Amino acid sequence: MIRLEISKWVRIDVNKDGMITQADLTAITTSPFYTQSTYCREACGTIDVNRDGYVRLDDANVVVQSVGFS
Repeated sequence: MIRLEISKWVRIDVNKDGMITQADLTAITTSPFYTQSTYCREACGTIDVNRDGYVRLDDANVVVQSVGFS
């Protein structure tokens, strides 16, 4: 398990707990918006990491690539 503590909020800290962990990935993949083709710009909130208005694998990949989860 990788845990990255941060002192300032960044977009990949999806759940805003001050750490980048598996919980951030889980928040994305368990979202009701995940993999839907519905545009959810404002409703997506922090789980739309790449700010494209959708919650998809791309958002999870941003977290994975930023922290180095395997």
